[in-house]
Amino acid sequence: MRGVALTASLLAALLWTACGDDDTAPLDAAPPDAQIADAAPPDAQIADAGVDAGAVSPLLGKVVINEVLIDGLAEGDPNGDGDVSAVEDQFVELVNVDTAPVVLDGCTLVELDLPDQPRHTFGPLTLPAGHAVVIFGGGDAPPATATAVFFTANAADPGIPWGLHLSVPDDRLTLLDANGLEVAHFCYGGTGECALAAATDESLTRFPDLTGSFVPHTTASTDGSAFSPGTRVDGSAF
Repeated sequence: MRGVALTASLLAALLWTACGDDDTAPLDAAPPDAQIADAAPPDAQIADAGVDAGAVSPLLGKVVINEVLIDGLAEGDPNGDGDVSAVEDQFVELVNVDTAPVVLDGCTLVELDLPDQPRHTFGPLTLPAGHAVVIFGGGDAPPATATAVFFTANAADPGIPWGLHLSVPDDRLTLLDANGLEVAHFCYGGTGECALAAATDESLTRFPDLTGSFVPHTTASTDGSAFSPGTRVDGSAF
Protein backbone atom coordinates (compact mmCIF):
# COMPACT_ATOMS: atom_id res chain seq x y z
CA MET A 1 0.00 0.00 0.00
CA ARG A 2 2.86 2.35 0.77
CA GLY A 3 4.32 1.55 -2.68
CA VAL A 4 1.07 2.48 -4.37
CA ALA A 5 0.82 5.75 -2.42
CA LEU A 6 4.40 6.68 -3.27
CA THR A 7 3.87 6.00 -6.92
CA ALA A 8 0.79 8.19 -6.96
CA SER A 9 2.68 10.97 -5.21
CA LEU A 10 5.52 10.80 -7.71
CA LEU A 11 3.07 10.91 -10.61
CA ALA A 12 1.31 13.96 -9.19
CA ALA A 13 4.63 15.74 -8.68
CA LEU A 14 5.74 15.01 -12.23
CA LEU A 15 2.44 16.32 -13.64
CA TRP A 16 2.74 19.49 -11.58
CA THR A 17 6.30 20.09 -12.81
CA ALA A 18 5.39 19.49 -16.45
CA CYS A 19 2.12 21.43 -16.64
CA GLY A 20 1.39 23.50 -13.58
CA ASP A 21 4.56 25.49 -12.99
CA ASP A 22 4.71 27.31 -16.35
CA ASP A 23 2.80 30.56 -16.19
CA THR A 24 4.12 31.82 -19.56
CA ALA A 25 1.51 29.96 -21.65
CA PRO A 26 -2.12 30.57 -20.65
CA LEU A 27 -4.23 27.45 -20.63
CA ASP A 28 -6.77 28.99 -23.00
CA ALA A 29 -4.22 29.99 -25.68
CA ALA A 30 -5.26 28.65 -29.09
CA PRO A 31 -2.77 26.21 -30.64
CA PRO A 32 -0.89 27.46 -33.76
CA ASP A 33 -3.09 25.53 -36.21
CA ALA A 34 -6.22 27.05 -34.70
CA GLN A 35 -4.76 30.56 -34.92
CA ILE A 36 -3.95 30.02 -38.60
CA ALA A 37 -7.40 28.61 -39.22
CA ASP A 38 -9.00 31.71 -37.68
CA ALA A 39 -7.08 34.08 -39.99
CA ALA A 40 -9.02 34.91 -43.16
CA PRO A 41 -7.16 33.78 -46.30
CA PRO A 42 -6.15 36.52 -48.79
CA ASP A 43 -8.95 35.66 -51.23
CA ALA A 44 -11.53 35.89 -48.44
CA GLN A 45 -10.14 39.25 -47.33
CA ILE A 46 -10.38 40.53 -50.90
CA ALA A 47 -13.92 39.19 -51.20
CA ASP A 48 -14.86 40.93 -47.94
CA ALA A 49 -13.64 44.18 -49.51
CA GLY A 50 -16.14 43.74 -52.33
CA VAL A 51 -13.62 42.57 -54.95
CA ASP A 52 -13.59 39.09 -56.43
CA ALA A 53 -9.94 38.01 -56.57
CA GLY A 54 -10.66 35.82 -59.58
CA ALA A 55 -13.02 38.21 -61.35
CA VAL A 56 -12.76 38.46 -65.13
CA SER A 57 -14.52 41.05 -67.24
CA PRO A 58 -17.39 39.59 -69.29
CA LEU A 59 -16.07 41.76 -72.16
CA LEU A 60 -12.63 40.13 -72.11
CA GLY A 61 -11.87 38.80 -75.59
CA LYS A 62 -14.91 40.52 -77.09
CA VAL A 63 -13.34 43.93 -77.66
CA VAL A 64 -9.81 44.40 -78.99
CA ILE A 65 -7.58 47.40 -79.44
CA ASN A 66 -6.85 47.31 -83.16
CA GLU A 67 -4.98 50.53 -83.95
CA VAL A 68 -3.28 53.29 -81.94
CA LEU A 69 -1.75 56.57 -83.10
CA ILE A 70 0.80 57.75 -80.56
CA ASP A 71 2.25 60.54 -82.70
CA GLY A 72 -0.51 63.11 -83.19
CA LEU A 73 1.73 65.03 -85.56
CA ALA A 74 1.68 62.24 -88.13
CA GLU A 75 1.47 63.71 -91.62
CA GLY A 76 -2.16 64.35 -92.43
CA ASP A 77 -5.12 65.11 -90.19
CA PRO A 78 -6.29 61.88 -88.52
CA ASN A 79 -9.52 63.29 -87.05
CA GLY A 80 -10.22 65.34 -90.15
CA ASP A 81 -11.08 68.58 -88.33
CA GLY A 82 -8.59 70.71 -90.23
CA ASP A 83 -6.27 71.21 -87.25
CA VAL A 84 -3.18 68.99 -86.91
CA SER A 85 -2.41 68.60 -83.21
CA ALA A 86 0.01 66.41 -81.26
CA VAL A 87 -2.68 65.90 -78.58
CA GLU A 88 -5.97 66.02 -80.46
CA ASP A 89 -5.02 63.69 -83.31
CA GLN A 90 -3.83 60.82 -81.14
CA PHE A 91 -6.37 58.00 -81.26
CA VAL A 92 -7.21 54.48 -80.18
CA GLU A 93 -9.46 52.21 -82.24
CA LEU A 94 -11.53 49.50 -80.52
CA VAL A 95 -13.39 46.77 -82.41
CA ASN A 96 -16.12 44.39 -81.28
CA VAL A 97 -14.84 40.99 -82.45
CA ASP A 98 -17.74 39.10 -80.86
CA THR A 99 -20.78 37.80 -82.72
CA ALA A 100 -23.17 39.85 -80.57
CA PRO A 101 -23.39 43.54 -79.61
CA VAL A 102 -21.38 44.66 -76.61
CA VAL A 103 -22.44 47.33 -74.12
CA LEU A 104 -19.64 49.78 -73.32
CA ASP A 105 -21.61 51.97 -70.88
CA GLY A 106 -19.30 53.09 -68.09
CA CYS A 107 -16.14 51.59 -69.58
CA THR A 108 -12.99 53.70 -69.25
CA LEU A 109 -9.68 54.17 -71.01
CA VAL A 110 -6.90 54.52 -68.45
CA GLU A 111 -3.32 55.57 -69.17
CA LEU A 112 -0.36 54.39 -67.10
CA ASP A 113 0.74 57.77 -65.69
CA LEU A 114 -2.77 58.96 -64.79
CA PRO A 115 -4.48 55.91 -63.26
CA ASP A 116 -6.99 58.00 -61.31
CA GLN A 117 -7.91 60.25 -64.23
CA PRO A 118 -9.49 58.11 -66.97
CA ARG A 119 -8.74 59.57 -70.39
CA HIS A 120 -12.21 58.67 -71.58
CA THR A 121 -15.38 57.37 -69.96
CA PHE A 122 -18.01 55.87 -72.23
CA GLY A 123 -21.58 57.03 -71.96
CA PRO A 124 -24.42 54.86 -73.24
CA LEU A 125 -22.98 52.92 -76.18
CA THR A 126 -23.88 49.55 -77.64
CA LEU A 127 -21.34 48.51 -80.26
CA PRO A 128 -22.69 46.08 -82.87
CA ALA A 129 -20.73 42.96 -83.77
CA GLY A 130 -17.85 43.76 -86.10
CA HIS A 131 -18.11 47.52 -85.58
CA ALA A 132 -15.43 49.95 -84.39
CA VAL A 133 -15.31 52.91 -82.04
CA VAL A 134 -12.46 55.42 -82.25
CA ILE A 135 -11.48 57.82 -79.45
CA PHE A 136 -9.42 60.85 -80.50
CA GLY A 137 -7.38 62.90 -78.05
CA GLY A 138 -9.44 66.01 -78.76
CA GLY A 139 -10.67 68.31 -81.49
CA ASP A 140 -13.79 67.54 -83.47
CA ALA A 141 -14.65 63.92 -84.12
CA PRO A 142 -15.75 62.97 -87.65
CA PRO A 143 -19.31 61.80 -88.31
CA ALA A 144 -20.17 58.14 -87.83
CA THR A 145 -20.01 55.69 -90.72
CA ALA A 146 -22.01 52.52 -91.29
CA THR A 147 -19.55 50.50 -89.20
CA ALA A 148 -17.72 52.99 -86.97
CA VAL A 149 -18.43 55.76 -84.47
CA PHE A 150 -16.03 58.46 -83.33
CA PHE A 151 -15.61 60.43 -80.10
CA THR A 152 -13.16 62.86 -78.54
CA ALA A 153 -11.67 61.98 -75.16
CA ASN A 154 -13.71 63.37 -72.25
CA ALA A 155 -10.82 63.25 -69.76
CA ALA A 156 -11.56 63.68 -66.06
CA ASP A 157 -9.96 67.15 -66.20
CA PRO A 158 -10.73 68.53 -69.67
CA GLY A 159 -9.04 71.81 -68.75
CA ILE A 160 -5.67 70.10 -69.08
CA PRO A 161 -4.70 69.53 -72.73
CA TRP A 162 -3.52 65.97 -72.26
CA GLY A 163 -6.01 64.06 -74.40
CA LEU A 164 -5.19 60.37 -74.33
CA HIS A 165 -1.76 61.24 -72.83
CA LEU A 166 0.12 58.64 -74.88
CA SER A 167 3.79 59.20 -74.09
CA VAL A 168 7.11 58.43 -75.79
CA PRO A 169 9.10 56.22 -75.46
CA ASP A 170 6.83 53.94 -73.41
CA ASP A 171 3.28 53.77 -72.12
CA ARG A 172 0.29 51.55 -71.49
CA LEU A 173 -3.38 52.19 -72.30
CA THR A 174 -6.00 49.93 -70.70
CA LEU A 175 -9.70 49.50 -71.40
CA LEU A 176 -11.61 48.75 -68.19
CA ASP A 177 -15.23 47.73 -67.89
CA ALA A 178 -17.71 49.56 -65.65
CA ASN A 179 -16.54 47.45 -62.66
CA GLY A 180 -12.87 48.30 -63.19
CA LEU A 181 -11.94 44.92 -64.68
CA GLU A 182 -9.53 44.80 -67.62
CA VAL A 183 -11.03 44.22 -71.06
CA ALA A 184 -7.96 44.90 -73.23
CA HIS A 185 -4.66 46.77 -73.13
CA PHE A 186 -1.99 48.16 -75.43
CA CYS A 187 1.60 48.78 -74.34
CA TYR A 188 4.90 49.70 -75.93
CA GLY A 189 8.48 50.69 -75.15
CA GLY A 190 9.06 47.95 -72.59
CA THR A 191 9.96 44.28 -72.60
CA GLY A 192 8.10 41.04 -73.24
CA GLU A 193 4.67 41.73 -74.72
CA CYS A 194 5.42 45.46 -74.53
CA ALA A 195 8.61 45.22 -76.60
CA LEU A 196 7.16 47.43 -79.33
CA ALA A 197 8.73 50.71 -80.38
CA ALA A 198 6.56 53.81 -80.40
CA ALA A 199 5.91 54.72 -84.04
CA THR A 200 6.40 58.27 -85.33
CA ASP A 201 4.55 59.76 -88.31
CA GLU A 202 2.19 56.77 -88.41
CA SER A 203 0.01 54.54 -86.25
CA LEU A 204 0.62 51.05 -84.96
CA THR A 205 -1.98 48.61 -86.23
CA ARG A 206 -2.76 44.93 -85.95
CA PHE A 207 -1.90 43.06 -89.13
CA PRO A 208 -3.96 41.21 -90.10
CA ASP A 209 -6.66 43.40 -88.63
CA LEU A 210 -8.14 42.24 -85.31
CA THR A 211 -5.94 39.17 -84.85
CA GLY A 212 -2.36 40.05 -85.86
CA SER A 213 0.54 41.61 -84.01
CA PHE A 214 1.06 45.36 -84.00
CA VAL A 215 3.20 46.76 -86.82
CA PRO A 216 3.80 50.25 -88.26
CA HIS A 217 0.84 51.18 -90.48
CA THR A 218 2.96 51.81 -93.58
CA THR A 219 4.33 48.29 -93.27
CA ALA A 220 0.84 46.80 -93.37
CA SER A 221 -0.85 49.09 -95.90
CA THR A 222 -0.49 48.61 -99.63
CA ASP A 223 -0.95 52.30 -100.40
CA GLY A 224 1.57 53.62 -97.87
CA SER A 225 -1.12 55.25 -95.71
CA ALA A 226 -0.05 56.27 -92.21
CA PHE A 227 -3.30 55.55 -90.36
CA SER A 228 -6.85 54.29 -90.86
CA PRO A 229 -9.13 55.15 -87.90
CA GLY A 230 -12.51 53.45 -88.21
CA THR A 231 -11.56 51.18 -91.11
CA ARG A 232 -9.37 48.20 -91.82
CA VAL A 233 -5.74 48.87 -92.66
CA ASP A 234 -6.58 48.86 -96.39
CA GLY A 235 -9.29 51.47 -95.92
CA SER A 236 -12.23 49.09 -96.29
CA ALA A 237 -15.08 48.99 -93.79
CA PHE A 238 -15.08 46.58 -90.87
